Amino acid sequence: MYDDAPASASVARPREASAPSSPWTGKLAVTQGLLLIIMLAAGFGLGRVSQRGPAGTTDTSVARPATLSGRVTYGTSGGTTFADEGAIVLAFPASQKPATDERLRYEGLRPADLPLDPKHETLEKLRLMGGGMARVDSTGQFRISLPRSGPYYILVISQHGARRANVSPNKGDLAQLGRFVNLASDLIGDRRYRWSSEEISGNRRLDTSLPY
Repeated sequence: MYDDAPASASVARPREASAPSSPWTGKLAVTQGLLLIIMLAAGFGLGRVSQRGPAGTTDTSVARPATLSGRVTYGTSGGTTFADEGAIVLAFPASQKPATDERLRYEGLRPADLPLDPKHETLEKLRLMGGGMARVDSTGQFRISLPRSGPYYILVISQHGARRANVSPNKGDLAQLGRFVNLASDLIGDRRYRWSSEEISGNRRLDTSLPY
């Protein structure tokens, strides 16, 4: 007797054809890569801009503290010099131009005035400008701590030296000083003075001798 049951046969399933690679897939990857590079470059550029000041300006000043010190003397007709005790030394940052209501009152800044309290409004305004003030001691020495290095206008007003009655302060000096102080001519008064532009960095020493 024959076994007429059909022999089992394995049926081969057709392989699923893989989707054809589209040329747009490669282009999409390239486009995404380019967009990533552009975004990174834009972020770097914004970071650089944020390090700059307001539009149109770039802050290149070096925020390193500086010290101005020195000796102020006055001379006599005989050629002798003495310490100009009580003379005033003022430092104003040349880069600043305060608004009218931020300028200093001259009262308290003259050699004959009583010393101001360290927290006085005038001295607070001067510090906010980035400037400083010192009164010369009995040996003629002074010292001013400044918040940053850079160009400054320095005003020295003598305590003992008086100008001749027919000699007026230089108009250019008064115009520059008037940027920082109201009634600049009243600050100088009849005293001899020296107004100069100085580059202050590190520990700068500036000795001044004014005629009697």
